Amino acid sequence: MTRQLTPYDTGARLEPKVWVTKGITGSEYKRPAEDDDYGKVDFNNDEDTTEAVVWMVHDSDGYTLRCYSMGDPIKVVQDTDTDQRPLSAVAEPLPEDQLLFLYEQIATAENDGAKITFFTSPTRTAFSCEIVFPDGTKAEETLDLRELLSDWATGMIRDHQAVQS
Repeated sequence: MTRQLTPYDTGARLEPKVWVTKGITGSEYKRPAEDDDYGKVDFNNDEDTTEAVVWMVHDSDGYTLRCYSMGDPIKVVQDTDTDQRPLSAVAEPLPEDQLLFLYEQIATAENDGAKITFFTSPTRTAFSCEIVFPDGTKAEETLDLRELLSDWATGMIRDHQAVQS
């Protein structure tokens, strides 16, 4: 018997993945949820890559839908029974350095008085390292594994072609 493909399988819809379940967040590296984790939902494509993180908050103006794009800009449409009206806001992708707050802390270490913290993106495709030196200055770097592996593969192909010639 063949299983019928769902809109999640075909890529017609992004699959929601709730951040917090029973007070725990994280997929590979579980940790107790913090207040800011609650209500956030990853929307993953058919390759299980997060395209957006979405949540709603209650503030003085009522309810606000918040979202962060992990890739392409997101068009927000207010969908009602009678029409679809584009809203004024379009969620643009965050610069990579601002994505760090979405990252999950996975390890810390100390070396010669410097505190080193390692983070990973929700999709585990990027990793960041922040170093706080004893004098308070900071250094950080984010690496995208897809980009690194693509560069590595391109170099290997180029090297192989050079050997073959």
